[in-house]
Amino acid sequence: MPNSPGHHMFYHGNGLNFAVRPNPALASLMELEQNTKYIKMQLRGGNHSGNFRAKKESTLSLEYAIKKGSDFEGVRKSALDSTLLVLMGNDVIAEIPLNKKE
Repeated sequence: MPNSPGHHMFYHGNGLNFAVRPNPALASLMELEQNTKYIKMQLRGGNHSGNFRAKKESTLSLEYAIKKGSDFEGVRKSALDSTLLVLMGNDVIAEIPLNKKE
């Protein structure tokens, strides 16, 4: 079976998909998906502000499972050293560093 770097497998079509690729420090604090060739945190849910439009601002949230006993301050500090993956179907079309300052 093919494997996707995102959280959903797209067998037909090209749905827009988002995922956070954790850095090693964050990955050590989070629950990870099993039986995948990618390092992926377990998705708990997500939401967005509606349609994504070109040159318009949108809000996106992704929620991941933290390992029991993990230090929340460590999670907070490590989270922004990770990368947001934007996928079209199962293909990564953009990688956005979360610590990027504009």
